[in-house]
Amino acid sequence: MAPSPYGAPMMAPVAPVVAAPVVVGPNYLFQLHGSSLDRPIKDIIMKATGQPSPFLAVYATTNPFQPLTYYQQRSERHETEDKQYFGNVDPDWVMVYKSETIHSTKNPTWNPFTLSLQQICNGNWDAGIKIEVWDHHDVIGHDFIGSCVTTLRELQAQREVRLTNRRRVGIFNTSGLVRLVQFAQV
Repeated sequence: MAPSPYGAPMMAPVAPVVAAPVVVGPNYLFQLHGSSLDRPIKDIIMKATGQPSPFLAVYATTNPFQPLTYYQQRSERHETEDKQYFGNVDPDWVMVYKSETIHSTKNPTWNPFTLSLQQICNGNWDAGIKIEVWDHHDVIGHDFIGSCVTTLRELQAQREVRLTNRRRVGIFNTSGLVRLVQFAQV
């Protein structure tokens, strides 16, 4: 290399950097149905309400390459009394969908919704996804019905997941089921 007029060596020209296109992936249509959704008895007595008015929230993991067992164990450890307010910030999860509220039923069928593969699992069918179901209240805070951690692959294969809530009284902490009614690429 020849020196520049300023005394520093001249550098070879550098090719411009071209960014690779981002692949969004296909969109999928989901429709979920809840069955036997029930709140802890303490919530029913304290708030003196009848049938629940459930809505659901779907979360994607912020690290799609973390093993699913990490999220399942973490969910079990952290689901305590402080899990009573919708919207608690958890750095491991980001909400990708919130459904409409279906009033006065324990067996709601939520409207179909569309999410891209990138949104739900960053293209990794084995990445963790979390489903939470809440009982809607207009004036006071929503009641936590239950949640589960699964993968898109498991949800598609099993078509049904069990919601758990550690605050439930009794032998089992099951608070209902969420069934995948419709799942199709659009």
